[in-house]
Amino acid sequence: MADTQAPATAPATQPTPKEIDALIAEYAAAQGIALEMGAMAKEASDTAGGIKVRLTAMVETWGGRHTAKSKRLAGLHNTATTTTATRVSVDDAAVEAMRTFLSTTEQPELAEQFFVSHTSYSLVAGPDEKLKSLTMGGRLRAKIRSLLKNCFEIKTNTPSLKIEMAELKTARFRCV
Repeated sequence: MADTQAPATAPATQPTPKEIDALIAEYAAAQGIALEMGAMAKEASDTAGGIKVRLTAMVETWGGRHTAKSKRLAGLHNTATTTTATRVSVDDAAVEAMRTFLSTTEQPELAEQFFVSHTSYSLVAGPDEKLKSLTMGGRLRAKIRSLLKNCFEIKTNTPSLKIEMAELKTARFRCV
């Protein structure tokens, strides 16, 4: 394999055509090896990705519940665990529907007490406590609670995968 720490400057004397050809050939060979290694790395990465998909499916199908959001599948020496995260986001259209409804009620300012408007909405702290503290009819309270619940989407991420492999210990032999 060629030296990768070649000097960054030109030689002190003018190179011969033979030296030029040799350096060009060396460069072309190194470039070919780099391209080949890149292709091999891509192929290895694709293979590992396919195996990860199969392993994740195996754990999701056959693994036992490890925590509320994870499953674990153990072999003789190794363990694979999947964890499925969830995200909660505010549904802007549902918040607007709630704001529209509240504008027709006796308390149109309530929308600002539940959500803060930025580019999108984010929930303020304690909307249930705020709703309980208000004086209003039961039907209106139920309608607002229903609209409030519609303002959220719970999204499930694809499971992440973690593996634990037993460390291989070298056996020691003693000659007697």
